[in-house]
Amino acid sequence: MKDKKKIALFLILSLIFIACSSEDSRNINDVDEQSLATFITCMQDEGLDFNVDIDGKGTTEFRYNPKVTLPWPVAQFDIFTEICFDSFFDYAYPVEALTGITLEVQIDSIINVLSGTPISLEVDANEEIQEDTIIETIVDATTPIIKKVYEQNTDYKIIYDSGEAFTKFYDARYNWVPELTDDSCTLNSEIFSSDISPSAEKNLEIIFEKSFNLINQQDILNLKMLTFGYQDENSLSFKEPRTSSIESYEGLQYLTCLQYLDLTDQNWGRDKRFLSSLKELRFLDLGQVDLPRVEVLYPLEKLEILVLPQAFRELNKLSNIPNLKQITASSSLGCNIDTFNNMMNLETLVLNNSDIQRQENLLNREDSFTISKSPSGEYLELIVPGGPNAFMQDYSDPPVGIHSREYMMNVMQNIYDVVDDNYEVIVFIGNQEDSTVGYAGQAEFISNDEPGLGHPIWSSSSCYGSNETLRGHISIPSLNSLYNVTTEEYASFGYGPLFHEILHLWGGADLIPYFQIHDGIYGGGHWGYSSGGILGGFRNESLKEISDNVYQVDWFGTVGNDLTWNMGNPEKYIMGILPSEEFEEITSFVDLIDFDSLCENYVANWWEGGMTSCIKPGKVLTYTLEDIQNIYGAVKYRESREISTLFVFVSEDKVTEDEWKILDEKISWHTQEANVDDGFQNIYEASSGLIKLLLPSP
Repeated sequence: MKDKKKIALFLILSLIFIACSSEDSRNINDVDEQSLATFITCMQDEGLDFNVDIDGKGTTEFRYNPKVTLPWPVAQFDIFTEICFDSFFDYAYPVEALTGITLEVQIDSIINVLSGTPISLEVDANEEIQEDTIIETIVDATTPIIKKVYEQNTDYKIIYDSGEAFTKFYDARYNWVPELTDDSCTLNSEIFSSDISPSAEKNLEIIFEKSFNLINQQDILNLKMLTFGYQDENSLSFKEPRTSSIESYEGLQYLTCLQYLDLTDQNWGRDKRFLSSLKELRFLDLGQVDLPRVEVLYPLEKLEILVLPQAFRELNKLSNIPNLKQITASSSLGCNIDTFNNMMNLETLVLNNSDIQRQENLLNREDSFTISKSPSGEYLELIVPGGPNAFMQDYSDPPVGIHSREYMMNVMQNIYDVVDDNYEVIVFIGNQEDSTVGYAGQAEFISNDEPGLGHPIWSSSSCYGSNETLRGHISIPSLNSLYNVTTEEYASFGYGPLFHEILHLWGGADLIPYFQIHDGIYGGGHWGYSSGGILGGFRNESLKEISDNVYQVDWFGTVGNDLTWNMGNPEKYIMGILPSEEFEEITSFVDLIDFDSLCENYVANWWEGGMTSCIKPGKVLTYTLEDIQNIYGAVKYRESREISTLFVFVSEDKVTEDEWKILDEKISWHTQEANVDDGFQNIYEASSGLIKLLLPSP
């Protein structure tokens, strides 16, 4: 019985801590199954080994690793109050109200906690909690938790018009002026007490325009603004860019008196943890910048104006930055606007071209298409005017067909009128032999519920008609793009990007903190000049240095490799089928001095022994598993993976029996759970039998 009391203590006391920070609280019965599952996922992401199983009768099972003891000084409790519980209650609770509370709990059993019997306790935030006292109170208490009466903000202005959004942004920029502050902000800078890297020294010298050993505390205090490549004579704040020539974020963490930071287009990697040190920021522009985790902004309690990157996904977490007055979230992804009602200081919210705007526009759409099941009952048929050439065009502005998230929301919602919500991935295939568009496959992200990836936990699946199941959709414009083998005089070549696109839906090469795909271009989800696998990159085992700063590897592609390749080591990791102890360091070559695709200039008789490439980089970067997990957290190891998939055949006219047969043969090659002796790797072979596609009948 005591074990049961302890785990009940963990769940309920956690809720009590939150109640202490507000005058009222929320009944656990108000929380739906998905909210509770999101809470558990968040706890797992924070390193707590929880599982949840809701049996439909109000019973929730929590399982905790019995070998772990949790010491919780309140200073560390914010991971629950400000992250996990925020997703649970959709409300941000200040951790400051919990000052003085310390608790240590050992949970060592598996029990059921009845969510139908919530408990209410009054706790003095300044007294130490005695475990036995709380346990006895839990046993005897019968009072339900008081329902939370939300304090709502519905007075903020939402801007959907792109012209008005542009004007609002530049008005804020022109009229912004720094605040007068004392020198206490300099005390937070470790520039004078830390070991500074050479790169950080170089960057700081560029920023301050003086030798590093001449930089002083007054310089830190005086630097209120830092911008890159922007200038305007009409601005009240700045007439010229502070700098445009630093090459990394190193050293920026020491600029603790900054109030304005513009990082527009400065893609120096995905590690933005330095932002957490800049607690004086009032204005932060992250336009066109990669921000894989919004949690790095939580310490910025003075931040008032925030410009978010394109395709920003974590709208539901912005309430953890309570002082925000103006948010520009143009082209953001995610469908829940209610989270902003909890931001009491919010005045203006810019949502032009966002999923929220697209969802509202759906009421006025009149798209023409017909959806039905295939004769075999295995697939769907989507008939659209113009067929696959209209549905899967090249990208245009404004976007149409598969490139229009609004159009695809309408298509997918209609698909869910025909099928159940059983699919993680929906694949659209064009009913034509070949296509002239500039891509053979394309993946569109809709949600992610797995921690540790290059993409955050987020979802816009409700916009598409799914209840958190749908991860994304894939478009393949023709049957030959789906799978095709061509034979020439000396060799056969196999091509089919299905598995490639599936890997994109799990974040792909966005796992690497910084890398280049070609010609200095950053990111893009492919491994580029890094050790990779199916999504491009070279085989790590083939890497060797043949002369000073010249490296030779087996021939590879930067944005994808052909069907002779198996999954690379980092690809197995993101899919959860690689034990952490087998993870290999990722090597990335950046700022290339020379790339010789055949090693003609570096290897005598280069044509012998197979095709190789030679690389002379400006820098060689290596990433360990610890480096990656420090930014994203850990991927959960699952040994093997099954991916529920629905195939939709896109056609202008009714699909014939012969066309269904061709489609079935090509899909079967990818999905059969066997080694195929044809020289190419299907999904089963490329994953060593650890990944398979499930095809539930629609």
